[in-house]
Amino acid sequence: MIVGLLKTILILVAVYYMVTFINRYLLNRYARRVQERKTREGKRSEGKVTIESPGKQDKRFPRDEGEYVDYEEIKD
Repeated sequence: MIVGLLKTILILVAVYYMVTFINRYLLNRYARRVQERKTREGKRSEGKVTIESPGKQDKRFPRDEGEYVDYEEIKD
């Protein structure tokens, strides 16, 4: 019984280390590819200026909603 438990723990530890090693390798490759793409895109679009306007924003409340209250200054 103890031998089976030790084998299971050993297998789980081995699988854990294998997965972390493979993850590190794959993530490193993926990050390198993304970085290469970004540098290629950056070199192509160098000198290009793009201005984006926020566009027309709608008013928060329609004009016919609510009522206007006239302000009067009262002197003491």
